[in-house]
Amino acid sequence: MKHLFLYLLSFILLLFLANQPISEAYSTMKVKFVQSGGYAGLRRGCEVDTNLLPSNEAAKLKSLVEQSGILQKAKSNHAPHARDLFNYNISVETAEGEECNVSFDDLSLPEGIQPLLNYLQSCAYPLTPNVN
Repeated sequence: MKHLFLYLLSFILLLFLANQPISEAYSTMKVKFVQSGGYAGLRRGCEVDTNLLPSNEAAKLKSLVEQSGILQKAKSNHAPHARDLFNYNISVETAEGEECNVSFDDLSLPEGIQPLLNYLQSCAYPLTPNVN
């Protein structure tokens, strides 16, 4: 009887896993973020790997990246002759091998990027200054 129960439980688990979208179950994403500039010229940033996040946070980050549209229309843009603005660099690497690098400033934010930018800013920490 015990073996029958384990067999049924295994069967139910397999059925459940078979109905999960592959992208949700296996897709990973690494996001690198750097914010620099502003009046003080400070640098903040983070690296976020969905493999290292709780599943709900990983799903949230993947959703924000997809909603931002940067994977489909990766384009860098900066306002000419602007001073003391924050500059943002976002790099996304997916498990499928897609890589996307975008950079922009406060005046040239791509449409739909603000929720992702807010999330990454909340994860950011001070970075060491660039020494040239």
